[in-house]
Amino acid sequence: MNEPKAQTIKSSAFKLGWIGIIIAIIALAIGAVALLAGFNHLHTLSQRQHVDKSNLANLTREVAKLSRQSATQSALIAEQQRHLQNVVVKNYQNDYAWVLSEANYLVRQAQFILIFDHNPDLAEQLLVAADRRIASLNNPTLMPVRQALADHIQALKAVPRVHMDSIILNINALGQQIASLPIVSDKQTKAPTKTKANKKPVSGWRHSLEASWQQLRQVIVVQYHPQMVNQLILPVNRSYLDIHLQMLLGQASWAALHQQTEVYQQSLQAATSWIHNYYIVDAPATVSFLNTLQQLSQINISPPMPDLNAAIEAIHSAKVILITPANTAVEKP
Repeated sequence: MNEPKAQTIKSSAFKLGWIGIIIAIIALAIGAVALLAGFNHLHTLSQRQHVDKSNLANLTREVAKLSRQSATQSALIAEQQRHLQNVVVKNYQNDYAWVLSEANYLVRQAQFILIFDHNPDLAEQLLVAADRRIASLNNPTLMPVRQALADHIQALKAVPRVHMDSIILNINALGQQIASLPIVSDKQTKAPTKTKANKKPVSGWRHSLEASWQQLRQVIVVQYHPQMVNQLILPVNRSYLDIHLQMLLGQASWAALHQQTEVYQQSLQAATSWIHNYYIVDAPATVSFLNTLQQLSQINISPPMPDLNAAIEAIHSAKVILITPANTAVEKP
């Protein structure tokens, strides 16, 4: 009975040994498979890591390239911005330079007109035009220029206006009246009284004396004049008086047109003296003539004109402030 049990036990042990071997083999196979899978996974990870490193290197190169391109673009944008700013500043300077140069021309033209034409109305219009151009810039920096222009405009408004056309017309009218002015001549002398026909004849020395007296009265003429006369002028020679008086009036007219105050006053005074010397001053035509001369002599044909240098200097200072290279950063309003 013990032998069969032993054999059974031995058979069971043998089976268990094979089972253990099979299990061991299976375990080894599983371990080998697991090891192979792990190796494959590790290899895969290694390959992925290599790929990732390669991708990372590529990305790094791309980033560096993009960074360089970005730097180039930034530099290009900065250059474009500087160029655009220069263009804007250049346009700003050109606008201001043009307007200020135009205003300076208008003011200098007004100065020229005041000096040579003595025309405050036209000069005022030019200054108003210059102020309008300066105001178009709408820059507070230009207020000193506008203030100088406003001061000059007000000064021009206060200048007395000389109506030159009226002066010339009055002088021409006087020239037309010269021929009607009476002169001091021997025609004003009363004709000698004739001897009455019914006068009784005188004989002897009385007759001879009376005859001599009548002959002497024919030679010597006595005249009375209420004014001092240098010399008597015959009517046939009055043209010389009229021509000289016409010359004095023409000289006064020329002086008025050329704003020669001294020549103008001297000519009118000489004409007045000439009339007092050779014309009858109490005649109505002469009185009217002298009154007109007096009125003309009281006109100041060349009143003082304001100096516009203050506005010219203000415009020059504005150019220095707004257009010089040191101020190119000033923004255009």
